[in-house]
Amino acid sequence: MLFVNNLTASKATKEETLKQAQATLKDAEKALQTAQDTLKAEEDKMAELEAIASNKAQAVSTAEKALQDVKDQVKQAEKELADL
Repeated sequence: MLFVNNLTASKATKEETLKQAQATLKDAEKALQTAQDTLKAEEDKMAELEAIASNKAQAVSTAEKALQDVKDQVKQAEKELADL
């Protein structure tokens, strides 16, 4: 009878250990999902910032070209004026 009681107690202990391990696993899975969600949000923000930076770089390039065009026009006008 004592052997059966020990087996029952051992089984109960193992079941409790299993429940605790399953709860820990569930918590870890939730933490992982939260971390993955946070990473995805950060990646989305990064992609948005990269798109904004690309657009601004294009705007700067366009402005630089326009500035160079105006400088060239000024030089041409000065040359034409000097030729008069």
